[in-house]
Amino acid sequence: MKAFFDTIGALQPASTRIDFILEGEEHGIIEASRVVSREGGEILGIGTYRQKIGENPVCYLRLVCGNAERIAEALRRSGFNVLGVHRLGGIDV
Repeated sequence: MKAFFDTIGALQPASTRIDFILEGEEHGIIEASRVVSREGGEILGIGTYRQKIGENPVCYLRLVCGNAERIAEALRRSGFNVLGVHRLGGIDV
């Protein structure tokens, strides 16, 4: 279990997760990664949730560094539907 948590970045002492809706290539993982990079962020992990909003999957980016609020705002300016920004403290295993 520890290896799994390490792989997804949950063991990082502090990270941030940004949730958003995947809506086609123009609002997909690759473009989101570009926005994060432009804003000086570093992606630790990427994933999707089981639930969807309409036909679109909900995705998350776990960031290890960078200003998450600024990155979320840059994603919004780029047309992404950002659902939330969550500060995480890591998991003890």
